[in-house]
Amino acid sequence: TLMFTDKAIGTVENYLEQGINVYTLLASVDVIDQSLDNIITDIRNIGIIFDVQEAANAYADSLEQQLNETLNSVSAQTQGKEKMKVILMAGFRDNTFVAFSSTMHSAMLEAVNAVNVLDKGGTDLTMENLIALNPDAVIYITSKRFAETDADAIDRLLAEPTIQDVPAIADKKIFKIGYDDIMDYGARDISTVGVLANFLYGE
Repeated sequence: TLMFTDKAIGTVENYLEQGINVYTLLASVDVIDQSLDNIITDIRNIGIIFDVQEAANAYADSLEQQLNETLNSVSAQTQGKEKMKVILMAGFRDNTFVAFSSTMHSAMLEAVNAVNVLDKGGTDLTMENLIALNPDAVIYITSKRFAETDADAIDRLLAEPTIQDVPAIADKKIFKIGYDDIMDYGARDISTVGVLANFLYGE
């Protein structure tokens, strides 16, 4: 919904005035309580909009089953355990980095018994910030924008002497994932939750 502005792709009102209907994905709205169920609801709604309910509902049902299997597995592995503290990091260079936080990210992490150490994302965060945040795990998000630095970012993080006492670094609990896999606000996020569960709790 952040793109529906005069400075981006135009407002919803602009489209309606031209006779173009707009459906805003529930999963992309950052001002409502987010849930992975919103992704599944979006698929069912799109099925109604384009009159392909049978196919959409079948796909939504498969995603729902996949999500429930992940939730049940995580619940069995984490019962009684504290939530893991996670940071969503990108663009690590010159000992600064970018971090992400959204209501959908919170929902994804909640599904794997984890919590984002940041309530709000930011840029130009430093090693001092990382030490203060003290995450148990780092989800390192790669992108074309940071392709050059992403190639060896994890090796550089693990070698950085000032952060060796941060649990994620000490335990080498860092996972690299593509930007679209965690910033999708769609069906891909359901699969990503399973991937994150395997990273956090797999052998």
